[in-house]
Amino acid sequence: MDEHKNAADYAYVLYNMAQLHWHRNEYQEAFEVAQASLAIAERLNDPAAIARAFEILALACHSLGEWRTGIGFEQQRAALAGSSLDVTEAFDVHL
Repeated sequence: MDEHKNAADYAYVLYNMAQLHWHRNEYQEAFEVAQASLAIAERLNDPAAIARAFEILALACHSLGEWRTGIGFEQQRAALAGSSLDVTEAFDVHL
């Protein structure tokens, strides 16, 4: 996939891959893929994509025992997307 041409789609695919890793208890992999998603989302300056990446980074950090770092990611997500959390996409991975 051409990241530059399809950058928004690629960031979303990486977000979903990070979720899949997280659901498989592959927390380090989830963290690394979420970081890649975040980097693309930040280059695009896409607040929704950035918030999604922060969401999975927070989950991965919590699962890795890095809860303080995870709280920081969650605070950044909340600053962009508000304090409510829409878990629809997270649960859709199971379907």
